[in-house]
Amino acid sequence: MLLYKQVNNKYGEIKIYNNLAVLYEQQNMDEKAIKNYEKALELSKEVNYAGGIAMTLINIAGIYIETNENLEKAKSILLEAEKICIETTDNYKLIFVYGLQGQYFTKKNNLSQAAFYSKKSYDIAVKINVSKDIADLALQLSEIYKKQKNYENSLKYFEIFHKTNDSIYNVENTNIIEEMKNNFEVSEKEKEIKLRENKILMLEKNKRLKTLKNYALIIGLFALLIIIVLILIFFKNKFAKNKLIADKNEELFKSQKKILELELKTKEKEAKELSQELEYKDKEIQSFAMSIVDKNDFIEKIKIDIKKLKNKSSNKDIDSQINSILFKISNKLVLEYEREEFLANVEQINNNFFLQIEQKFPKLTKNEKRIAGLLRIDLHSKEIAAICNITVKSVDTNRYRLRKKLNLDQNVNLNEFFKNI
Repeated sequence: MLLYKQVNNKYGEIKIYNNLAVLYEQQNMDEKAIKNYEKALELSKEVNYAGGIAMTLINIAGIYIETNENLEKAKSILLEAEKICIETTDNYKLIFVYGLQGQYFTKKNNLSQAAFYSKKSYDIAVKINVSKDIADLALQLSEIYKKQKNYENSLKYFEIFHKTNDSIYNVENTNIIEEMKNNFEVSEKEKEIKLRENKILMLEKNKRLKTLKNYALIIGLFALLIIIVLILIFFKNKFAKNKLIADKNEELFKSQKKILELELKTKEKEAKELSQELEYKDKEIQSFAMSIVDKNDFIEKIKIDIKKLKNKSSNKDIDSQINSILFKISNKLVLEYEREEFLANVEQINNNFFLQIEQKFPKLTKNEKRIAGLLRIDLHSKEIAAICNITVKSVDTNRYRLRKKLNLDQNVNLNEFFKNI
């Protein structure tokens, strides 16, 4: 097909499309068959090939009638083909046109028209003496007359079919027998000639074989040598490549190891510095707490000394002034701004601790969390009481509640427990 297109041979293309269509038709692939017939028809019209147009139209109509689909389209196609055949006086193709028209009217159950067109086709076949078509059309007429209950004509044409078919069969058999005889004689002569030729060929073949064996051996050895060299080169390159990769991997590993060691040292240094800073701040806070406690103790002692003076004094005005001083001392036993500053520092330094304790123990109150933070930096109940401006008993109660909420045993040290969070 490609070759025909390259040389612009339209007739060759038409032939290919028709052959493809016939193959598809034989495999009952009617849609593909019709598509190829239509391509052949298009090309036939392009080159004004009347015989090709007519034959392709006949083939398409034949598929439509055979499949009992598009019967009306088949009829119009046959009329077009009939017109072309009459114009070109192509009686051979008219046999197919009228024969298919007979089949069309048989499908439509119009038996009189079916008989008319089948008879026209039969008469042309007899006229130009096409035995195969005479037999087929005689059988077609026999079937039509049988449906019309015209048994006389049905029998007549069936006998013609049978006689013509036998004649074709006998002629074919005679031709086959003659052909077989000729083939046998030719075969015997060819065998004799071949035997002689084979002897000569065997001698020549043996010589060639010896030569070829020698060449093959040389080529084989040479090829083997090349393969061995190529294998050695391949393994050498592979070894060098693997060594290069291994060296690079080792360098990369060493580099990464140094980076990791450096990062580890940096992190260790940062952790140590952070730990030292936290430890320093914890000590600072503890010192601050002790300072507050010491101030409270000092003020408490002054308070006690003033009370003793009061007890010794008998002057009411002085007593009244002493009571006023004692009241002021009691209200400001812990300086408010120092306490607030201290607690703010505790929360800032232990920010991470407060976040974790809130996640783990969300039910703890703000005051309980504050007590937990103060216990974490190893402050005693007395110190906590002074800082929070509450009694030691209140601190102990808070400690008890913390144990209960945290579900801790009495043996567990609260300070250590909070340090480990």
